[in-house]
Amino acid sequence: MRSEFQFFMTPDDESELVEVAQKMIDSIDRDSDIQWLFRVGDCPIQLLRSYIRNGELISGRISIATSGFGIDYKSGSDGESVYKRLRSWLKKTYSNGMTCRNVRIDNSRMDIRCFWVSPRVIRLIQADSSLTLKQVPKAPVVFELKNQEAEQAAP
Repeated sequence: MRSEFQFFMTPDDESELVEVAQKMIDSIDRDSDIQWLFRVGDCPIQLLRSYIRNGELISGRISIATSGFGIDYKSGSDGESVYKRLRSWLKKTYSNGMTCRNVRIDNSRMDIRCFWVSPRVIRLIQADSSLTLKQVPKAPVVFELKNQEAEQAAP
């Protein structure tokens, strides 16, 4: 299995995700400020943390690779099960009603369904319209909420 789930989350959202994960995993290795690994036996589930820098909220993700390139984890099927449960929890909690556009290209807006956003991020954007959502820092592509998603997250 090779899969990733991309999201925009706040530090409070991350704390919730870690709390949920800790009930299913053996340990967490904090490789860097941005990359953590949830360990299920010998199988890692990568967490790239979402973070804010210079007015940009950069997307994060959880991902797993249990096949290809000579990978052979003894706990691979257990890791896949945990990954699927985490992904399911995120899908129930977050929404994916977003668009993206390249700020350098007129009329480039398109629906995008493979990025998910937490209700806290939606409220954060409503409170600070200068905050932009991006996958890569300083990139010209920005992600935006559809009006319906913003209305559903209103306090």
